[in-house]
Amino acid sequence: MKKHYYSAMLISVLQMMLLAIIINQQLMIKHNYLQSPNADSVNLAVGFFVFGLNIIVIIIIRNLNRTNQEMERLRIQELKFQHVADQNRIYRQHYHDLKNHLLVLEFYLNKQDLEKMKGYLTNYNEKLNEGIFHINTGLEELDALLNVKFSYAAGKWIKVKYHCLANLKCYERNALDVVTILGNLLDNAIEACVSLPQNLEKQIKVEITEDPFGAVIAVANTYNGRIVEEGNLFAPGYSTKGGKERGYGLHIVDEITKKLGWKLTVEQDTDCFKVVVEANKP
Repeated sequence: MKKHYYSAMLISVLQMMLLAIIINQQLMIKHNYLQSPNADSVNLAVGFFVFGLNIIVIIIIRNLNRTNQEMERLRIQELKFQHVADQNRIYRQHYHDLKNHLLVLEFYLNKQDLEKMKGYLTNYNEKLNEGIFHINTGLEELDALLNVKFSYAAGKWIKVKYHCLANLKCYERNALDVVTILGNLLDNAIEACVSLPQNLEKQIKVEITEDPFGAVIAVANTYNGRIVEEGNLFAPGYSTKGGKERGYGLHIVDEITKKLGWKLTVEQDTDCFKVVVEANKP
């Protein structure tokens, strides 16, 4: 790919040099200075040569565009495979957990303690229902990500609320950016919830809505209540847990939203940390 870029740059420089020669030749013809009998033939040949170079540049740019599209497709495929691997890991973890639950039920059954067995099954069923999400954002890559992250959060005993009232199909060209934004926000939210004491409620809320200008993505979570100064929120390495060894998630989100011209805002209070991304329509 670099070879194509260098070729396009070299041909463009050569074109500019030849065009400069043609313009200079026209001025020399006007003043009848240093003219040879074959000047018209030379100008015609140079003109055809420049035209040919233009065709070559167009072909190179077309190949570069195809290469970029293929690289984008491969990156998306890699992302999908990564999510499938994560999902498989989560399913294996659930299988292991299921074996443990069956052992507990077998213990109650051997003791013939049907009341405790019934209560345990009721609690387990409620827990399973909390982990079922119907995700259809319009972007397959984002659906895969949300499935993985929500399942992982549920495995950490974090309550997840999810509402999607938008179709993000029109953001297909920015699928990687949208996935990166939500992936980092959810990683931050899960990490903040996991760090809370066991006796506190742990909750993540994800809302995706639409307005006339585009989509609004909001991720809120319970956290330690430490209010962060706005100047430090998006600083690379800053962490709300009081250190600078982590905390690159919001910085990455900030960089991407700036690149795309989207709006990023953060709302903080003593109970909830909320990040809102307003994505303009493509």
